Amino acid sequence: MSRQAHTFFEEQNTNWWHTPPESPDLNPIKDSWHKLKFFLESKVKPSNKQELVDGLKEFWERRIMPEKCTKYIVHILCKAIPAVVEAVVIAIQTLIFSMFRLLEEANIYWY
Repeated sequence: MSRQAHTFFEEQNTNWWHTPPESPDLNPIKDSWHKLKFFLESKVKPSNKQELVDGLKEFWERRIMPEKCTKYIVHILCKAIPAVVEAVVIAIQTLIFSMFRLLEEANIYWY
């Protein structure tokens, strides 16, 4: 969230939840780039373009395996997505509870 948006929410006394822009569990590309960068810096240490190209090929051919991709997809479908859905449901329930509490405090009854 931008500083301007954050200031606006604070000035308006708005309740909001800070959520990260992305989750590493749901973003395999970010994790793959991190691993690639680490591999190149620690193992390959290229000093010219050809060594960099060779290092990239080696990483993709030897480190990114179909079995790892399958395991990752199963993890996303069976663990990560259900956990995200559960967290969203809890957040919505909390929001609704807070709204009802505020309405009752203001002696506003919707029923």
